[in-house]
Amino acid sequence: MRDIVQRKATQYWLSQGQYRVNNFFLKYLDGAATDRYACVSFYTANIEFDKSRSELNVYITFAPILSIERINVFLTIPTDL
Repeated sequence: MRDIVQRKATQYWLSQGQYRVNNFFLKYLDGAATDRYACVSFYTANIEFDKSRSELNVYITFAPILSIERINVFLTIPTDL
């Protein structure tokens, strides 16, 4: 997104910021990415332009995929055989 700096804050460049963030996270999103690289279960990205400071603020919320730490196996034996 470095090339967006010093551009006019038109709707095109603001949507380019949103597009680039989405494009980046889709590579790691579970269900959309190759399983090898999937590490995010969901994300949201909000882009806002601050007119008073001429800044593009990017707010990202995401939940990482946790690893399987334990496997529990439960055996049940019926008593009425």
